[in-house]
Amino acid sequence: MITSLDYLDPTSTEDQTEGFQAFLLAAAGKEAEVLPGIYFTTANEIFSDTELWMRGATFKAHANLAANQAMLVNAVKSGSVNQYYDKNIILHHATFDGSNLPSRTNSLLGFLKCKGVRLFAPEICNNSYQGISIGGSYDTRVIDADMHHLGRPEVTTEGGPAVWVGKTGDNSPSVLTKIKDSSFRDLEWSAAYITGVNSRFIGNDIQRVKESAVFGNVDGLHYLDNITRYVDRKNISASGVELGGNDIIVADSTIEYVGNNAIDLSDTYQVDISGIHARECGTEPSRYPQASVVSIRTAALTYVQATAITVSGCNSRNVSNNLYAFVTVGGPGVAATNIRVSDDNNALGNIYKSGKAVNFAAGKQGANCYIASGL
Repeated sequence: MITSLDYLDPTSTEDQTEGFQAFLLAAAGKEAEVLPGIYFTTANEIFSDTELWMRGATFKAHANLAANQAMLVNAVKSGSVNQYYDKNIILHHATFDGSNLPSRTNSLLGFLKCKGVRLFAPEICNNSYQGISIGGSYDTRVIDADMHHLGRPEVTTEGGPAVWVGKTGDNSPSVLTKIKDSSFRDLEWSAAYITGVNSRFIGNDIQRVKESAVFGNVDGLHYLDNITRYVDRKNISASGVELGGNDIIVADSTIEYVGNNAIDLSDTYQVDISGIHARECGTEPSRYPQASVVSIRTAALTYVQATAITVSGCNSRNVSNNLYAFVTVGGPGVAATNIRVSDDNNALGNIYKSGKAVNFAAGKQGANCYIASGL
């Protein structure tokens, strides 16, 4: 197996970008090992069919890294719509640290128009913007990651989520992105922003973040078995999960101590919410006087939004009595339809400011809505 011994010096504090790039060229299409040490680098490119074992190796951003550059990206980042040129890039136990860099406009790692990227147990930290950006890629997995101290400290409209999943400039969406068993902590912005198709966010732990912990507009998202605690407003929002899109499952998760709603839906179709434990939501009542466990907002003036949303098997505990309702339905769009709040929700142990566990704004209860007796 190729090692970094002939390319990188773990005792040097000089810029080793050239040495790391030479190593990546030698490792292209192979399995290789980066030996333990601290390496100062700027911008490098990795190639298809490369698998790197990196336990004990920390790559720290050298001061020469430009604000618009990532530390590591795939080599071929453009091409036809929905075509993937770099494939099967695998990193084990990679650490990328942006310590001491000034305000930035790029992530530390970036993968555009790739297929089969695997990041196992990476630590991505100390960047005043995104940690990992995934654009127009297929079947990307981030597993057992440790993401911390990321995002812009100043208030901006887009402050840099720890993981950004979106389109490329040619509108290629990201498809089959999985973020699993990872830790997100002490962030100046969200843990994840997700758009695209058929993403999975499973078994993650989110602690002490700003803006909504997970947000985006995605079709086919499964949000399962996650824990979210301590979410504060940075710019606009402060919910546990804030989503648009269709065919979404939000289930078996804990959401506690969030400034606004536990779950915030806007113009969604076919959403199944179940098994949510919500505690002390609406911790910022002066900013969010209508905070609820589930907020369903209809904004589009079209009959398909918001509709076919089910809330079942959820429970809430709010001793501060900040909740407006257990489920709130409102917004400027057309009336919501096919909303079902079942009788297996534990919603009656709180005092709601609206006076109801389930509250529809005037004119927003459309056809085929079922609200369990007593709610």
